[in-house]
Amino acid sequence: MKKIFTLIAMMVAVMANAQVTEVQSATLTLKDGTTSVYYGQDALVKAYNAAPNKDATITLSSGNFQSQQWRKAVNLYGVGFEDDATTNTQRTYLTSGIELLPQDGLTVDNIHIEGIFFNGDIVFSNNANNEGVPVTGVVIARCNYRSLPFNTNTKDIVVRQCVVTGDIGGNTKFLQDNLRILNCWMAGRALNMPTNETFMSTVLFDHCLINKWYNSVNYGWNQPQGPYRFTNCIIRQNVSAGASLENCILFGYDKDNDEITMENCVFAYGKAMTAFFEEEYDNMDYNAARTYQLLDKYATAGTDGTEIGLQGGYGWIKTSSLPRITEISIDKQTSTDGILKVSLKAEAQPVVQ
Repeated sequence: MKKIFTLIAMMVAVMANAQVTEVQSATLTLKDGTTSVYYGQDALVKAYNAAPNKDATITLSSGNFQSQQWRKAVNLYGVGFEDDATTNTQRTYLTSGIELLPQDGLTVDNIHIEGIFFNGDIVFSNNANNEGVPVTGVVIARCNYRSLPFNTNTKDIVVRQCVVTGDIGGNTKFLQDNLRILNCWMAGRALNMPTNETFMSTVLFDHCLINKWYNSVNYGWNQPQGPYRFTNCIIRQNVSAGASLENCILFGYDKDNDEITMENCVFAYGKAMTAFFEEEYDNMDYNAARTYQLLDKYATAGTDGTEIGLQGGYGWIKTSSLPRITEISIDKQTSTDGILKVSLKAEAQPVVQ
């Protein structure tokens, strides 16, 4: 418990520095609570190079940072992928994507990545020295990035409360075992994860909004795009044969489909989207100000006791779980014994794995 409070105190200090000085910083925290702080646009690179192969966390302030290929089991946190005017907090922005690439017997297993805007893809890659060994237990939360390619075997990967502006795609050579995409806004599609009887990926989309539109009702039926499971989702597209849909709102269908298993779904083909959402938008495009809250009759149309759409499940929470400074007060001068009093007030979202 003491280490948890030490980590929280360090995170507050990092953000206070960013909000007061407007200098990018990366704080490296080791398992024993030891911290080191690095500054500048290459602060992440410096912190990563100084980090051990596992059991460490790098926390980024607001600002722009150079990215870094990730070959260590080191957590990575930012303050959020969008600016927050209410707390005067600017986003954490990486100038490119990030590649998770285990090598030489090392792993990137069980790391947590959160609160960052990536100007590119988050890529799971394969290395010949780790051939066949799945990347396991990675959590990617509350981030914005382009696509999520899986070019290696994975197991128990969780992606939640993210904005994904491209595709979530695999490679037919590699297995995705228990991949869970939760409460994500997606512009693209899911494709190319192995789905034959002897090499079957298990992929769940839960409480997601999927905004991809296909021109053909048969899109993907001759490609390895399913069968994936969709629960409590809002889906603009058609899905591939073999898919399973439960408690979903489907803008691509007006009736049951023999190639797809549907249970308690709402057929919305040809209907105006304004008839489904509280906000009067006739689209599902991404807008940082939108809540994507469904009208109550549709939000509660499911049979599993949770709302359909982004607001159900984990909820549509985009702010980082790191504490955010809401008030800061610094005395104008030190006391007689040389102490400068700094008072901080912070708020934080619950930390969820």
